[in-house]
Amino acid sequence: MKTQFAIMTALLMTVFGLKAQTGEILFNDLDPDPYLHPNLTHEEMCFDLDFDSIPDLRMHYYIQSVSLSFYMTAIQDNLSLCRINNGDTIPNAEDWRHEWNFVNPDNYEYWGFRFDESGNYYYGWLRTYGNPTERNWYLDMFAFCTIQDYPIVCGQTSLLGVEEAEDKTFATIHPNPTTGLVTVAGENLKQAEILNTLGQVVATAQGNGHSLTMDIGHLPASIYFVSITDETGRKCVRKVVKE
Repeated sequence: MKTQFAIMTALLMTVFGLKAQTGEILFNDLDPDPYLHPNLTHEEMCFDLDFDSIPDLRMHYYIQSVSLSFYMTAIQDNLSLCRINNGDTIPNAEDWRHEWNFVNPDNYEYWGFRFDESGNYYYGWLRTYGNPTERNWYLDMFAFCTIQDYPIVCGQTSLLGVEEAEDKTFATIHPNPTTGLVTVAGENLKQAEILNTLGQVVATAQGNGHSLTMDIGHLPASIYFVSITDETGRKCVRKVVKE
């Protein structure tokens, strides 16, 4: 009966996206993808990244002689941007800026963004791509997490849906679900932290081996996130269900 209750709880959390308890990840896959083209009238585009109906980000370009530069500029003072790889944990990123510029964008580019609310951070990610031949620049999709300091992963579209790049999933966890002990298995592991859905660290383990073990037997039945770091600095996030 206890196992059935845990499974049912997990299913309900999946359906409702944990909205009632903690917040959510808001995701927008734009269709059609809006774009800038210097030969058309779209001189700039503005986007509401945190879904509050107020524009936060300006995408625009600047032509000087034969040189063409594209820009992403924060409209709101509390918004910062960084370049990031798909699968990276965004709060761990560095080199946050209010503006980025480059020439002839090509292929997919991933960006992290954060809003600073009096020292409390809210994170999200977006994806752009370009066509150098036609000099078009597109915004493809973006996501924003309404939970303070939540360790959102670039590419994550829901609290229960972490899409990680293959080279980022270098560690596994077991058992899952668990009633208490959580073991992280991999190589050259340095640290593992278990976070609740509020982004709070509830357990941690350090070492330099092939496994790290933590006990969450005292914690409520819920879904938790395991943030794992190896000796080379790679990071990945895995989910674990506590029954």
